[in-house]
Amino acid sequence: MKLIDLHSHILPNMDDGARDVETSAAMLQAALDQGVVHIAATSHYYSDRQSISDFLSARQTAYIKLLNKIHEKEIMYPQIGLGAEVYLTRGLSAREYLESLCYEGTNIILIELPYEPWGSWVYRELESIIVDRALTVLLAHPERYVSSPWNVKSLREYMQLPLLLQINADSFLSRSGRMILSKLGKFQKPWLLGSDCHNLKQRKNNLSEAAEAIEKYFGKGLTEKIERNTKRFFAAWGEND
Repeated sequence: MKLIDLHSHILPNMDDGARDVETSAAMLQAALDQGVVHIAATSHYYSDRQSISDFLSARQTAYIKLLNKIHEKEIMYPQIGLGAEVYLTRGLSAREYLESLCYEGTNIILIELPYEPWGSWVYRELESIIVDRALTVLLAHPERYVSSPWNVKSLREYMQLPLLLQINADSFLSRSGRMILSKLGKFQKPWLLGSDCHNLKQRKNNLSEAAEAIEKYFGKGLTEKIERNTKRFFAAWGEND
């Protein structure tokens, strides 16, 4: 099974992910060992902390540094697609640069919901990104947000929008995670996979283990659905494999 990892923090010195380029190269090799053929480099972006020009410049510099390292080491590695994990803030939908944060070659943007009480503005921002900006929102690890009744109530409202859901691989590897995912499955939204890997230890790439767990606990049908979703929404990426 060819795996596409849609959420990772492999770029060096960009965020709380890879601390240096050596770690980045090792993380790429670990992803390849997991059967990953294409990996998205989705460094955190906070519009209230960093200008878009600074972020894009730093991302490109980190990307080139990583490419130079893997060519120097002459190692095999998955194809890398640039993107960002964009923290939802008030007014984000009106930012003129929003398209530059999409997964390259697509109109899909990975959005992380705020770690604060959700007001009505969250729905309005998501809706505006989808309707006014004509972008597809891939919601990062929504399973993290269903621990409180308030969040579940809000998520029900958000799920009225045409969202895609990026599920973290490690959520399939624990009983508690699978119970949460069973609840999330009731929303009938397309699922896609991401490792959300940050390092080589506690938050490593485990997409292969997740693929096995999906088939074991949820059945081959879900595995095939996720594969179809990935091919549908990231068709351009698959063509390059």
